[in-house]
Amino acid sequence: MRPYATALHASSEVKRMAERASGAWCGVGRFGRGTEVLARCGLLEGYRATLPWQRFEAFTQAYPQVTLSQQLFEIDRDRLTCAGGTAAMDLMLTLIGQHHGARLAEQVSEQFVCDRIRLADERQHVPLRTRLGHAPQSLVDAVTLMEANIEEPLSTLELAEHLGISGVS
Repeated sequence: MRPYATALHASSEVKRMAERASGAWCGVGRFGRGTEVLARCGLLEGYRATLPWQRFEAFTQAYPQVTLSQQLFEIDRDRLTCAGGTAAMDLMLTLIGQHHGARLAEQVSEQFVCDRIRLADERQHVPLRTRLGHAPQSLVDAVTLMEANIEEPLSTLELAEHLGISGVS
């Protein structure tokens, strides 16, 4: 099984359950690739939604009737979607703040050792240079090449050749 594989089965039972939950104070929500399940069920037509940045292109092609955003999470009327990962924590803390006050959201955040509650419109994908900090440019270039070839990884020698450095240590 592929890592991060998610069954995108949108059975009629899943759709019925989501429709019944629709309109409740917390709405209907799915995180990460679960956004695709809601879209497949037709529950995101006319809504803004988000999902992990790696899936943007495929999702946009498959579900043009959904307004896709690059936010960490989306709260659009009674639909909740999230980019997954720690963005789910930010969504949860935002909902706690909206329904029970900022102080309780801060206290919950402290319990999870979460240093701050990110806003929905903060960037999903952190640029490589930011992630690697003050690393040498050659390391940034190497990681960029490795990420670009994740499906078919380059050997150490191929990587060295592309970077114009010696593959011998």
